[in-house]
Amino acid sequence: MVPKTIVISTSPWVQMFFCFYIIQHNFSCVKQKNTFVLNRFCVIVLKRRYYEQDFLITGPAGVGKSTISKLIAKNMDKSVLIEGDDIYHLVVGGYVSPWKEGNHLKLFWENCKSLIKNAIENGYDVVFNYILNEKQVEDIKKSFSECEIKFVCLMVDEITIVKRDKLRPEDCQMGERALVLLNKMRSRNFDKNNILDTSKMSAEETYMEILSNSQYII
Repeated sequence: MVPKTIVISTSPWVQMFFCFYIIQHNFSCVKQKNTFVLNRFCVIVLKRRYYEQDFLITGPAGVGKSTISKLIAKNMDKSVLIEGDDIYHLVVGGYVSPWKEGNHLKLFWENCKSLIKNAIENGYDVVFNYILNEKQVEDIKKSFSECEIKFVCLMVDEITIVKRDKLRPEDCQMGERALVLLNKMRSRNFDKNNILDTSKMSAEETYMEILSNSQYII
């Protein structure tokens, strides 16, 4: 009989429970790379991989990109969190806002890709967040084709984006521009499978959805 497949979370306590369950029920178990083959079912453990994993998190300002990215990064064995805003603000003299003419997006993008490449080459998973467009997502996909990449565009409704924007530090609040960016993000031609509406989701529910759902792989 073909064994059923169960995907276990990367959470250590879940894996501990799984091992305890095997002992308690006296299952025969043979480890084959990342797959445990049991006499009743097959369990794929996502904890161990032979490749690095990238998470691209985008969405309008105030949607929760930083919060979710930090949660994902903290739950990986070896991870690097790259906050796009921090990289863009490395430029001090001659700083120009990214939406204005004369910006330094070219330098920013080259810096981001270099950081991602360096982290991957050193065996780290990468969580990168920024307000991305279709071309940038495709560029990342082609540049790091050896990695499993999960791309998620976080979205919310108008009421929620205003509420979340007000929860940010005062110097980071976008005000009316938060709604402008929300509508601009809605116009992006992202695959619907990569769009996650978090209006009624907690931060924990959101990051667990991203970790556990393979539909976000590009």
